[in-house]
Amino acid sequence: MSDTLSALLDRVGEVCPLPTTTHRVMELMNSERSNISDVAKVISTDPALAAAVLRIANSAIFGSGKVDRLDGAILRIGFRGLRESVGAMSLLAAFRSQSELTLQLHDLSVVAGSIANRLAKELGTVVPATAFTCGLLSEIGAMVCIAVDGKQYVPIWTETSRKPIQRMERERARYSVTSFEIGRRFLERNRLPENLGEAVGAELGNPASSFQPLDQVTLLARHASPIVLGAALEGGIEQTIDELADLAQQVGLTNMDGKAVLDICVQAGVLAETSLKEAR
Repeated sequence: MSDTLSALLDRVGEVCPLPTTTHRVMELMNSERSNISDVAKVISTDPALAAAVLRIANSAIFGSGKVDRLDGAILRIGFRGLRESVGAMSLLAAFRSQSELTLQLHDLSVVAGSIANRLAKELGTVVPATAFTCGLLSEIGAMVCIAVDGKQYVPIWTETSRKPIQRMERERARYSVTSFEIGRRFLERNRLPENLGEAVGAELGNPASSFQPLDQVTLLARHASPIVLGAALEGGIEQTIDELADLAQQVGLTNMDGKAVLDICVQAGVLAETSLKEAR
């Protein structure tokens, strides 16, 4: 299994190479000698990345008030937040493909990030900005699978996106591991903080007591996103509430009912829609 997974991750580097700027930023983030000025200089050489940093700094996640300078944006986000968010945005940018666009995984990730952020604020157990990043990265493993095995993986996603346990069974049959474990290993390879990888790699079916608060928020946001988006298209509110209530129980958030989760998702959806419009 380990050799197969390593080969799959090696293939990602060939199919979706990360920009040089991303590698340099990640190196600076992991260096004790680097400072905000160093990071700003590198980011400023990549217009797309600089725009993403400014967009994140001016989002509702980091407060109000317009920031139009890159160094000011970095100060607002903070060094740890920058390491997380820039790493996430850079990795996601590498996975643009026709298959991914068809499944709208990037859009789904923005929704999951927004839901995770709102959940974190509601629960008060994790840093909202970190929760947002985990939501953004929650389907990075699926993006890896699409990048290197799209023809086989697209049907798995299409048929099981709202059925997590069935999805994991089919992924294990195909790859010996789930896309969530693939995502965890991918983030580990790219030197993102360990707590992000652990949360992204968390899987339903494990005892709820084993989940850390960041795991709970990430799991709920990841699996609530397709449920809520599906309800918006199909109009099945009562079924949606039941599904969300069951999901909250599975991740160990026993004090949340389906209606409370749905309300959070609706509020988050408004912010996500704004973010998606700004990004286009």
